[in-house]
Amino acid sequence: AIDLPAFSPAASPTATPDSSASPSPSASASATPVPITKTDSSYQSENLQITIEKKVLENVDGDKKTDYYVADIVCKDMSLFKTAFSGDGDSIPRNSYEDPVTISERYNALLSINCDNAGYLTDGIIVRNGTLYRFKPSDRDLCMIFSDGTMKCVKENAIKSKDEIASLIANDGLLHTFSFGPALITDGVAKGDYSDSQVQTFNPRSAIGMVEPGHFKLVIVDGRTDENRGVRLIQLEQIFKDLGCTEAYNFDGGQSSIMIYDGKIQNDIAGRDTPRSLSDILYFAESAQ
Repeated sequence: AIDLPAFSPAASPTATPDSSASPSPSASASATPVPITKTDSSYQSENLQITIEKKVLENVDGDKKTDYYVADIVCKDMSLFKTAFSGDGDSIPRNSYEDPVTISERYNALLSINCDNAGYLTDGIIVRNGTLYRFKPSDRDLCMIFSDGTMKCVKENAIKSKDEIASLIANDGLLHTFSFGPALITDGVAKGDYSDSQVQTFNPRSAIGMVEPGHFKLVIVDGRTDENRGVRLIQLEQIFKDLGCTEAYNFDGGQSSIMIYDGKIQNDIAGRDTPRSLSDILYFAESAQ
C-alpha cells in the first residue's frame, strides 16, 4: 500500500445567516482584492506568487561552473498548477512535438517548464489535470501532485490497478503524475546513490521540489556549453536539499530543459538557437485559454 498524504477536501459551504439578524458593520463590505504585481522575474496575486532567481554553482567539475534557475512558487489555488500536451491537448501525443513557447502561449502560461516528455515514452502512469491518460506501470519513480498542494514520490509499479488510480483521483485529489525520475528526495530522505541511473553524468537538468504543501521549487540547470557544465544527479539533489525541499523529482533534461516566464526563455537551452520541441509542459496560469 502507498502511504499517501492526508487529503484536505474543500470546505463545506457556510450556512446562510438569519436575515433578521443585524449584520456587523464589516459584514457587507467586500474584501479588498490583492493587487497583481509583475516584474521581469516575479509575479504576485492573491493565489499565486512566483519569484525567479538565477544562481551559479561553482566547481561542479574541477574548476567548471554552471548556471541554474530557481522558480520559487507559492500556489494557494492548485487549479493554477496545470499541464498541457502539444497539439490539441486531447490525448498524449505520439511522435508529435511542439515548441514549448507555443504551447505556453496557447494556455496563457505565466511560468512553464518541460516535464517528463510523456509522448516520447510508451509506458508509465500518466494523469494530467485529474484525467488518467495512460496506465502502463514501469519500474521508474512516479511523482504525484495532489489538489491540497502535496507532492509525493513513489515507486510506479507499487500502483497495481486503474481502480487504484481512479480512487486517488476521486478521493485523494490526484491532479498530475510524472513518469521519469529518479526521485531525488522522498519523505525528507535524499536518495544519495545514483549508480543505478542511466542519466547520472553531467547534463542540463529540469526538476521539481516541494518545501511544504503549495510551496514548490522548479529548477532548471544549464549545461552542454563552454560556459556551463551541467550537474550530476547527486549535485541536483544537493540543490534541492539546500532549498529546503522534503520531496524532489528529476524530469527529462538535456536539450529539453527549458524555463519560460512571461513568454521569455530564461535559460540558455543547451546552447540551441531555438527550443527543442516537446510533447508536454508543466505550467502555472491564472487566466483560461
